[in-house]
Amino acid sequence: MTVDDEIDFDVRTFSYANLAHSRHSGVEVEAGSTSWGRMQPSMSYALVRVIDGDGDRQLKNVPRHVVTASAGFDLLWGLASHVRYRRTFGAFLDDENAYSIDGPSTLDLRVRRRLGEHVIFFDGLNLMDDRYQEYGFTLSDFSGRTVAYSYPGAPRAVRAGVITSF
Repeated sequence: MTVDDEIDFDVRTFSYANLAHSRHSGVEVEAGSTSWGRMQPSMSYALVRVIDGDGDRQLKNVPRHVVTASAGFDLLWGLASHVRYRRTFGAFLDDENAYSIDGPSTLDLRVRRRLGEHVIFFDGLNLMDDRYQEYGFTLSDFSGRTVAYSYPGAPRAVRAGVITSF
């Protein structure tokens, strides 16, 4: 897909820039099975190429590779769980592709139980407490050297909730 007039935020000038056009291409493959009884495994891989229409480098903060392995489990007493491992890599903090991002390698877990029209769930996010860079940018310091800045990804967290249907 070619995108005309894509908007990009340039931290160096603190302004929005217009990319005349960019090219988004890729492929995603997913395989899963429901024939394993109480376990439903799946795997997916995405190869993503997002480039400025005039260049051949990956646009900043867009991972080139995304790998996911997950499995759903039907447990006892109406409980179900879902575990997912996700790894991304091949992203950069800059459009020159000089500063790579240490992308996430996270393990997440959800346990849920249906109660009539409601679902109660408990999530464990980033269970291994992986420290990674979510996204970032580069700036020049006072001597003209390029300095990379990045925002950290979310640390280990838990959450609980109720989903209601009407």
